[in-house]
Formats: sequence, structure tokens, C-alpha cells
Amino acid sequence: MAIDADIESALARVPWSSLQHCRGSAEDVPALVRTMLSATRASERTEARRALAERIQHQGSVVEATPHVAAILTRALRVAPPDDRAHLAALIAQLAYATTMTEGSGALLWASDAERPKLEAQHRREVAWVRATRRATWGARDALLEMLDVEGDEALLLNVPSALVALIDAAGDDAPEGTDLDATAREFALAIAARARKPATEKAHAGHAFALGHLAKRVPELLPALRAALDRAPWPARVASAIGVLRVSPHDERATDVLIEALRRRDEHETWFAHPFPWRSGHFRFFLIAVLAGDRVSDAGFERALPVLVDVARRDASQSTFEQDALRPLERALEGTTITPRTRRADLPRAALVLLDALYDNAEMWSQKDGSVDVALRPLGLANDVASWRALLERA
Repeated sequence: MAIDADIESALARVPWSSLQHCRGSAEDVPALVRTMLSATRASERTEARRALAERIQHQGSVVEATPHVAAILTRALRVAPPDDRAHLAALIAQLAYATTMTEGSGALLWASDAERPKLEAQHRREVAWVRATRRATWGARDALLEMLDVEGDEALLLNVPSALVALIDAAGDDAPEGTDLDATAREFALAIAARARKPATEKAHAGHAFALGHLAKRVPELLPALRAALDRAPWPARVASAIGVLRVSPHDERATDVLIEALRRRDEHETWFAHPFPWRSGHFRFFLIAVLAGDRVSDAGFERALPVLVDVARRDASQSTFEQDALRPLERALEGTTITPRTRRADLPRAALVLLDALYDNAEMWSQKDGSVDVALRPLGLANDVASWRALLERA
């Protein structure tokens, strides 16, 4: 099956064999694009799309060929098989948030004096690729807005609003010349809000609320509608609205209470957010913890959240819980306190003490001796060592 003539022409204009992607020469890109758009079998199209995605980004970092592929993906949105358009929208959103390999790997941070000039030159090249990629994703704007009107495609209703948010969030100086980002955010918000008033699944409505909560940073008049959703929306949309409220109005106590209850209901998260969605159940739990431990929640709100944060710290059997967001409540609880070898139980703030006790009781905390958990604990004056915690907590 032939592909769209404009896309074929765009492919022909790019010197693919002289460009590099994550796997080497980009000369295989045209064949992958053609298969992705024209293969009769959905499995073949999916395989080609995944192969293409793996070649143009690695954990969010982009390469030389990426901006050229991004420009073609924005054209492909309108002509791809209907079942594939949501996946393309998600890929475009990821590319809008592009970063450089040198930043993503931390290479510049750890470079020696001898290595630095070469890495800085590479970083400058990568910054140009990132900016070109972000500019290219704006070509999807009109197609994404049109797709908000598609009926009956839950995946599209989840991915299109988040892709529109990505264009605004990541734009910086890379939006098309003359773009008023506040006015554009308002345009996107009105379009998403209009779609949210139509029938859709709970998960699709959660996607709308997620997008509107992000856009509320630039469109504060969305705040009353987000606050109204805190009491009457289904739980997925209620949580997304609460996060939006706290972005615009820090220390909102009702929004905080919604997030506390959402974390308490963490066993339900798998049913709240379907794939594809910007949150997965595990990541969503970490995100809730990070918000509740952050400066957008008042001291009183943090105190109300403490029992459920303690329960998570005691029960969650995930090493990444400790190396990532579950330690954030402890960091907040220890503000102004320095733990030293002389620190004992009576010296600790109450909030820190109950969190430390909970983590001590969680066997998963001690399942690996070295690694990222050590790195996370060190700034708090702690070590990943059960004996030192036993002494600190006087649990010998």
C-alpha cells in the first residue's frame, strides 16, 4: 500500500544515510515509516513504530535524526490508520520533552577537565537537535486539536490532551515565532474543556483533568472548575484536578485532602489509570508522595498526610520507593535537623521519628546494601545500614 504523497516527498528530501540515530545510520528510517503507515497487519505497523521510536530517542534524549523524523510524524497524524494515531500522539508528546544525551547521562557533571571541551562541543550539537525537535512537534498542533472531536477512542482522548500540554510545557523559546504561549494555552484549554463536557469514560475524563490542571498554570480562570471537580468528579479526574489546584493555589487544604485519600486508596490505582496515560500506578504513587511532601502542601496538610505516608513507608515492597519519592517525606520531616552519630531517638522531630520507625520495620529497605538507596539516604545523614538505624532508634 502506498503512503501519503506529501510524506513520501518529505522522506525523499532528507539525506538519511548521512544522519545517525541510536542504532547507527538512519538509512533505515524511510522503510520503517512506510511500514508504520502502510502495513496491512497491525502487528507489523506496531513493530515498525516501536523500532522507529527506539532509534530516535533513548530515555527522553534525542539524536541527530530525531528532528527530521518528528517533522514526518506530525504529518503522519492525519493519515495514519485510525487505531495507530493515539500512539503517534504519545510519541510526539515524548519528543516535545526532548533532552540531550549529555544531560541525560550526567556526562558533563562528572567530566574531567580533559574530557570537558569535547563533551561541551557535543552538548552544543545536541542542544540544536533538541530545539529542532521541539520546533518540529508544533507541526502537530492543528491535527491534535481536530482529534479532540473523535468519538469512541479512549486512547486518543487520553493522549491528545497530554500532547497539547507537552507542546506548551516544553516550548520555551522553541515555539513558532510570534506564538503567544498564554493565548495558545487558553485556546488548548477551551478546546479540552469543551471535549470534557461530552460523554467519555472515567479514564478519558481523568486525561482531560490532567491536561487542564497543567494548563491552569497559564490559564488561572480554570481554577473554579478544577475546585468543583474535587467533590463530584470520579476519582481519577478528582485527583488530576487536585494536582492542578495545588499548581495554581498552593496550600489548598481540600485539594490536599483529596490527594491524601488517593494515596490511601493506592490499591485501586491500577483500575484508575489505563495504559496509555501519563501516570502508571507505581509512578502515580510516587508522584502523590512527592506532592504531599513538597512545598505546595501546608504544614497542616503534611501532618494530616503523615499516617498514610507512614503506612506506605512500612508496607511498600519496592526498592525504588526508597530511592525515589518515599524518602521525600523524611526529607521534609528532617528540615532543620542534622543527623550525626550522636543523634538519638529523643532528638528527632515526631514526624521524622514515625517515618524512620516505619522504614526500619520494612524488610525491603535492607534488601540491597549498596546502590541508589545509599545515594538517597546520604544527604539526610543516614546510611543504608540496619545496625546504625537500630542505634539511632534505640531498637537494639
